[in-house]
Amino acid sequence: GFPVVAANNATAALLLLERTVVSLIVTDFMMPGFSGLELADRLRRNSRTAAIPVILMSAFPPPDSGTRVAAVIGKPFALEALLDKCQLDL
Repeated sequence: GFPVVAANNATAALLLLERTVVSLIVTDFMMPGFSGLELADRLRRNSRTAAIPVILMSAFPPPDSGTRVAAVIGKPFALEALLDKCQLDL
């Protein structure tokens, strides 16, 4: 029941967010170009995207994600686990 927009890498996500308003970002940690954590850092530095919650998912979550993201979810995961994290941030 959620509208979804998708980008296949972090650079494409930044371009998409220039013209699209979203309520939540779910990103993989390991992506081509730069990581999901780096994406979250760039989003925090932009006043237009700074308040958007970011959920980072990864089979190997970084130990230093701290407050840089709203939540970290390990892969593989059950859809219900992701939806639970989404509800916390909306």
